[in-house]
Amino acid sequence: MLDIPMIEKEIEDLESKHTCYQVCERLAILYSVLDHAGEKTRKLYKFSPMDANKWVSKMENEDGTTGAHWTFDQVHQLMEQRGIDCDPVQFWAALCMMYSGYATAASKHGVGGDVDFYIDMACAFLNDKDAPKDKLARYLRTHRKRIKAGASAPRFFRA
Repeated sequence: MLDIPMIEKEIEDLESKHTCYQVCERLAILYSVLDHAGEKTRKLYKFSPMDANKWVSKMENEDGTTGAHWTFDQVHQLMEQRGIDCDPVQFWAALCMMYSGYATAASKHGVGGDVDFYIDMACAFLNDKDAPKDKLARYLRTHRKRIKAGASAPRFFRA
């Protein structure tokens, strides 16, 4: 019998360990088993507005600032103007994440001040066809564990 909670617990334990080939290989196998178990047996990670606020408020942006680069209301307005149809809380968090992590690279290529670049990146992240429905929640979950362990970015992320 397939024990989904046991597999999820093992994944959680492995994600907190030092990344090496064996750990990544084992995680890939376990994620594959979960994917093939089907959506009904797999736990979906939730991403609440409280999760978004906590995470975004602590983002250390590449421009030296901390927190959201755009307010939720600004992002909601951008979504309406551009006809973006997705969870506004997730989109706000993803958009701020893109700015926080990629502003320097974007500026290097002349698109650092272009909100449309960050919108396209956030949409690409959230609409990744190869990723599970709960991609952002998984990312945040992994990121939190790494922060608690004293690191700044996910070591291994299964999309």
